Amino acid sequence: MHITPLWQKLKQIGILDKQFITLTSSLDQISQQIKNQQQLISERKNHIERIIAEHKKAVHDVNLKEAEIASLEEKITKKKERLAQAQNPKELSALTQELETLRKAQYQLEDACLTQMAECESYQRFIQHDLPLALKQCDEEEATIIALGQELETTKSAVNLNRNEQETIVRSITPEWLAKYQTMKTIIPDPIAPIMQNTCSACFYEVLAQDLVRLKLNAILPCKSCFRLLYCDTEQQP
Repeated sequence: MHITPLWQKLKQIGILDKQFITLTSSLDQISQQIKNQQQLISERKNHIERIIAEHKKAVHDVNLKEAEIASLEEKITKKKERLAQAQNPKELSALTQELETLRKAQYQLEDACLTQMAECESYQRFIQHDLPLALKQCDEEEATIIALGQELETTKSAVNLNRNEQETIVRSITPEWLAKYQTMKTIIPDPIAPIMQNTCSACFYEVLAQDLVRLKLNAILPCKSCFRLLYCDTEQQP
């Protein structure tokens, strides 16, 4: 029966550790991308709703002002008729003053109405030309969120597989060696290293001859320089 050497198990855990870091980093990045896209869509939709609401209000205000202008024009017409019939100087003066006040109010309303109509035209241009593009961008961003969501689920599955594989390997390692590996991992990013040309591949410390013999028999030894756990992969040795 084939027995997997301890160094191979620790090496595989080291590989899985690095994969786990990469995967969890990807999870964070994808989650942030989804959050950014959702924020962008929310802001875009709020902008669209605000423009539509402002356009509706501007149209309503224009209609009100046009009604007020029509009412003033009716009043001015009646004042003119009374002015044409007036004989008393005081009545003439009073009617003239009232007519001037009505005309001033009419001019002010017409100016305000023109300003409001210009706003309506601006909102209308947005609704006719920019709104379809904005809605299309929302659809594209929502499609992006769906794609990112699928990528997120795939990455989560990969993280779970990674954890399961690590747990399977960990269960086959004695607590003492696992503790040594985990302790070294808190100190050094790569706690296990192969020997290359009879030296530690991490710090290039030359391994003693008697240690080389033990390493080639699948033993694991701490490097006397950097204290990494050394192993010998006979298939990779020249």
